[in-house]
Amino acid sequence: MERGTVSSTRFALRVFAVSRAAIWATIALIWLVSESYENPLAHSDLRSHDVGYLLDVLARWDSGWLLGIADKGYSLDPNAYAFFPLYPFLVGVVGRILIRNWLLAAVLVSLAACAVSFVLLDKLASRLLGDEAARRSVIYLAIFPTSLFLGVAYSESLFLMLTLAAFLFAERGRWLQAGISTGLAMLTRTSGLAVLVALPLLAWRQGDRAKALVRFAIALPIAALYPIYLWIRVGDPFEFMTAQHKGWGRQVATLGPLTGIGRGLYAGFQGVRQLLAGASPAATHRYWNWSTDTTVPRAAALSVFFALTLIAFAWLAVEAWRRLGAAYGVFSVISLLIPISAPTGRWPLLSLPRFGVTIFPFFIVLALIGAKRSTNTAIIWTSAVLAAVVISQWATFYFIS
Repeated sequence: MERGTVSSTRFALRVFAVSRAAIWATIALIWLVSESYENPLAHSDLRSHDVGYLLDVLARWDSGWLLGIADKGYSLDPNAYAFFPLYPFLVGVVGRILIRNWLLAAVLVSLAACAVSFVLLDKLASRLLGDEAARRSVIYLAIFPTSLFLGVAYSESLFLMLTLAAFLFAERGRWLQAGISTGLAMLTRTSGLAVLVALPLLAWRQGDRAKALVRFAIALPIAALYPIYLWIRVGDPFEFMTAQHKGWGRQVATLGPLTGIGRGLYAGFQGVRQLLAGASPAATHRYWNWSTDTTVPRAAALSVFFALTLIAFAWLAVEAWRRLGAAYGVFSVISLLIPISAPTGRWPLLSLPRFGVTIFPFFIVLALIGAKRSTNTAIIWTSAVLAAVVISQWATFYFIS
C-alpha cells in the first residue's frame, strides 16, 4: 500500500473515531442530566437495555424492531416485514456470539460499517476529486446533521457502506463485486433500488459494456432473496410495502413524489405562518392540522426543517448530476424520490434528513463547493449546529428523523 493511501486511510479512521466518540459522549451527557429517562419509550424493548445506561442511549425508536428481528426473526410482528433483513441478520449473528447481547451487537455492526464507510468515501472522493476534497467530504459526513444514525442501532451505516463499495468497485471496473454490493444494499433498504438503476450508467461507458452488465446482473438474484422469502412465508413478495403502510402510514401516493413534495412544501409554508403567528391570544389557529403528535410550535419548526431539507437535498442532487455525472445524479435523485413517493399523513417528509446521510454524492459535491475557505466554514458551522439539535432530540426521546 502506498504511503499516501495509508495516510488517507488513517485520516478517515481518525475522523470516524473522534466524531463517533464525541456524538456518543454528547448523547450520554444530555440523557444523564435530563429527565428523559422517565420516558416510557425508554423501556419499550428489553433488548435495548441489555448492556447498561451508557449503551442504552444508542437505541431509540426503530432500534427495537431491528433488535427484535435479530432475536426472534420475522415472527416478532407482521409489521416487522417493513425492515429489510441484512442488518438484523448480521446483528443476530454477532449477538449470538456475544451471548445474546443484542444492542451491543447492533452497535458493533453499525460502528464497523461506519468506519469502513468513512474509508470508502475517502477513496471514492479522492478518485473523483483528489485528496484535499476527499478529506473535506469525510469531515462533512462526520458532522452531517443526522450523522449520529451511523453509529446507533440503525441500518444507515451498513447501507452507506454497501452503496459506497458498489460505486467504488464500479469505478474500478470490478463489476461482479459491484453487483454483489448492490444486491446486498437492496437487502438492507428499499433505497438500494437507486444503486441498481444508477450503476448501469457507469457500465455503459465501459469498453466491454455487455460483459460489465452481465456481471453486474448478479445483483438481481441477491436482491430477490427477500421478496422470495416473503412470497414463500406469507404469499406476497411485496409484503414489506403492506407493513410500511399499516405500521408507519407510508403508502405510495397516487401522484408519487409530486404528492410528497407538494404536501411537504405546503407543511413547511404553514409552519412558517405558525411560527410568525406565535402564541398570542389571537393566534390560536393551527395552520398544519395533521401533525398533532407534538406541540404546535415544535410541529411548525419540524415542518419548516423538513421542507428546507428537501430544498437543500434537491439542490445537491442537481449539483451531483452536473458535477459528478449522470450515475451519481440518478442515484441521488432516486434516493430522494423513493421516500417522498410514500409520504405519511402527519409528516409528509418524515425521516428525510436521516435518509440524506446515506446519499453520499452530497458530501462529495459539498467538498467541491467548500473549496473556498469561507464556504467551508459556513458548511461546518451550519452542520454542527443542526447536528447538536438532532443529537439533543435523540437523547431526550423526541423523534426528529
